[in-house]
Amino acid sequence: MTQTLPTTGDEQPETMMVEQDLLVNMFMQQARHRVAYDEIYRRRGLNPPSQGQWGNIQNPDVQAAIREALAYAVEEAYEAVGLLKNKPWKETFRETDPDEFYNELADAWHFWLEVMIYAGMTPDLIAKHYFKMAEKNEQRREEGY
Repeated sequence: MTQTLPTTGDEQPETMMVEQDLLVNMFMQQARHRVAYDEIYRRRGLNPPSQGQWGNIQNPDVQAAIREALAYAVEEAYEAVGLLKNKPWKETFRETDPDEFYNELADAWHFWLEVMIYAGMTPDLIAKHYFKMAEKNEQRREEGY
C-alpha cells in the first residue's frame, strides 16, 4: 500500500510504502517479548498480569503494568529529546546522530506497544480511535479551536 505523507506546503510530499500487516507484526513481536519478560519477572518474585488479564483495564495489576510501561515510554522519549541539542536562540549548531535518535524513538515505541497490548488494544482498535480523533481535530481546526 502506498501512502503520501502530508506536508506543510513548502516541501515535496513524501511517498512511502507501508506493509499492511506491519503493525500487526509489531504487536505480535512485542507480545512475545512481554511473555518472555514476564518469566524474568516471575523468577524475581514479581507477579505481572497474565495474558488472560491483558485488556482488563479495570484490573489493578493491569493498571499498574500500564503505568509502568507508560513511564518507560516517556523515559525513552526524553532520551530522544536529550539528543536534540540545537535551540532556535543558539548560534552554535550540533549534529544529531539520526540512528541514535531513531533508536530512542524505537525504544519508546516498544513501550507504547506494550501499553496498548496491556490495555487490550489491537491495530484495528487503534486505527478506529486514531481516525476518530483525527476527524475531531480536523473539525476543531475548521471551527477555529
